[in-house]
Amino acid sequence: MRIGERLVDSGVISRTQLDDALAAQMRHGGKIAKTLISLGYLDIQTFIRFVAREAGVGMIDLLNYDVKDECIDLLPRNMAVEHELLPVEKLGPVLTVAMVCPLNTKALWEVENHTGLKARPVMCTPEALWYSIKRHYPGERHTDIKESAPSDDENLLWLERQFLAASVVGLVRRTESLGRMSRTLDRLRETLRDPQASPKSLIDVIGQDPALSARILGVANGETFGFKGRVDTLDLAIRLLGPREVFRMAESTEIWFGEKHDEGFDIEAFRADAMFTSRATERIMEAMGHGHIAASRAAGLLCDIGRLALIMVAPNHYKKIDPDAKGFDLIAAEQRHLGISHPEAGYMLADRWGLPADITEAILFHHEPKRATRAKELAAAVGTAHRLADLAGATIDDGRAAFRDCLDLLQTAGLEFSACVRLITELSHLRDCNAAAH
Repeated sequence: MRIGERLVDSGVISRTQLDDALAAQMRHGGKIAKTLISLGYLDIQTFIRFVAREAGVGMIDLLNYDVKDECIDLLPRNMAVEHELLPVEKLGPVLTVAMVCPLNTKALWEVENHTGLKARPVMCTPEALWYSIKRHYPGERHTDIKESAPSDDENLLWLERQFLAASVVGLVRRTESLGRMSRTLDRLRETLRDPQASPKSLIDVIGQDPALSARILGVANGETFGFKGRVDTLDLAIRLLGPREVFRMAESTEIWFGEKHDEGFDIEAFRADAMFTSRATERIMEAMGHGHIAASRAAGLLCDIGRLALIMVAPNHYKKIDPDAKGFDLIAAEQRHLGISHPEAGYMLADRWGLPADITEAILFHHEPKRATRAKELAAAVGTAHRLADLAGATIDDGRAAFRDCLDLLQTAGLEFSACVRLITELSHLRDCNAAAH
């Protein structure tokens, strides 16, 4: 994930040039990219092309590109401004989108849902995007668009963040397993040896380990069984795989590294929150009249698996984040230190592992349930349950804004106010009982 080493590996600079730059950096401080540019070993355009390749996307000279009006008409200006993007070309079912942050998963999701087209991102500079939005949305006010061109330092900061995001995303996409908790294997062994144990006993053990649950659901949704995107419960996944295969998978999975090293992350608290969110999501869906909707428990259990992924692939960067950060403060910190957030990382894993679309959407939007399009009520249930988990130990006064958000989400999903209050009270009591036991 070091820029200098990757520049050498890619042939952009030589090893000698990097050594010179590192020596200069030791003397004068500063970022390595800026040092390379000041020494004349690198220029900004070459660096932009390099970062685009690292991100696995193309580069577009937006200022000199002929964008047709019919492309601009596909997306409203507010979406272009919010997500820093511009539709530039439509070819059949594919829409090419110029983006300042081409790895912005949520933005691509919203473009695809708004247009019904497959979005193909290409990278453009912030300066080119701002000018292009002003040019192609001429009838709109542009008070929310930056007027001045970014400085060289601002361009370098943007490029470094894109490089970091590309590095983290690449590692997340190659992640095959999130590990398991240390006690899971012993509990599985005891359950399988118990002649009185039922299939539910096995599900209960696996359901206490979000990381292993994610892997089991991923394998069950693989091509082997032909159920890709349809296995949405641990019950079905375990029946497809069989108890012996589940045990073999657990046995061959490494213990989650956070239990062996001090990473400033409480894996036991994470597990307890995931289990509460799972149960609370199912209860909320019942209150909405959906009965035991299959995906509810899995969606609640797995909504935060992106945090595990980010901590695994970039532990040194994640250490910089306040372990007590929650909600949008946590997302902002992840964006700042890693270039992507845990909902995006979790979505990437769930999508690549072939999990059902309702679950992947709930994972992506559990902090912003109102953005969901396919599974609005499930996303609202997961979002409410997750907010209540974050409020463990808080009073009504301490968490007034969050409680109000929960009421709003449940009412938007169709529940009457009195029913919302009763449900939140019930779940808050359950959460506090669980916290006391923990």
